[in-house]
Amino acid sequence: MSLRSRLGGLFKSQSELDLTDGSIPESLFFISFPIVITNLLQVGYNLADTFWLGRYSTEALAAISLGFPLVYLFISLGLGLTVAGSVLVAQHTGAGES
Repeated sequence: MSLRSRLGGLFKSQSELDLTDGSIPESLFFISFPIVITNLLQVGYNLADTFWLGRYSTEALAAISLGFPLVYLFISLGLGLTVAGSVLVAQHTGAGES
């Protein structure tokens, strides 16, 4: 049994997903779902690092504790630039500019 069939309607193909029609909360859910899953996996990965390095030494734990916010800073900057670029492209496309 495939993942798509197990999760039912959670994943939609590009032809099935029309974000310009329907309710706004549903569209936002389908847009944000991959980002939420990615962030949860990243937090789990960092928690596992914290657990194992905490057993190793306090210096290692301090290093990973400092690195955790820095990683999120760079991820946030990248996502912010991506979203801003997408908005600009959408505005120019909607205005009929090339």
